[in-house]
Amino acid sequence: MTAQDRIIVLGKALVVLLERNGQEDVTTHWMAHYLAELMEKAQATTGPERAQAQREAADLILELWRHRTYMPGRYPLASFEPVFRTFERLSSDAPWYHLPSRPSPEDGTAEPILQWLERAEAIDKTSRVIIRHCLNRAIEAAAEAEGDWLNLLKELPPFEDEAPAIIRRMIGAENEHLSEGEAERQKVLKALDTLAQLLGEIGRATGGIFSS
Repeated sequence: MTAQDRIIVLGKALVVLLERNGQEDVTTHWMAHYLAELMEKAQATTGPERAQAQREAADLILELWRHRTYMPGRYPLASFEPVFRTFERLSSDAPWYHLPSRPSPEDGTAEPILQWLERAEAIDKTSRVIIRHCLNRAIEAAAEAEGDWLNLLKELPPFEDEAPAIIRRMIGAENEHLSEGEAERQKVLKALDTLAQLLGEIGRATGGIFSS
């Protein structure tokens, strides 16, 4: 199957989606029929005009794909959009307590200050394990929900839209963690237990502060 043939397969899936979601939208319904006609023309045309007809159909398919978020109803790969947004929010700023060197009694840091800073760093460390676990589960659920589209896209050559490549990297990283199996599960459970202990310590210390 050539690259053009794979793009046509993607186009057929888009036609089905546009017809389903455009039942009450005249423009979307028209676009579904127009795309279907272009693809039929590309497949029926012979001779020197065939390449041009295929190119026109492929260009429209890829253009529609790049603007899929504007389609009415649920658009392809929509399940990954909240995952992208969450990654962006979590990685936007470095925590304020990322210091060049860790405070210690040797540099004159008082013990009460040191205790609170150590708690902050411990929460950060354990939270990262838990956050990564939650993100991996979100990627897994999104990949399952968008399985049909991902199967179509994996056969396509690279094009301007970066989302499929990013998603493939995310799924690859998620699969690496899944491959660790029991070790990864124990790591997450240990992080949850540690975080619960830390929050208990902070709760008791904070209660003492406000009750004094």
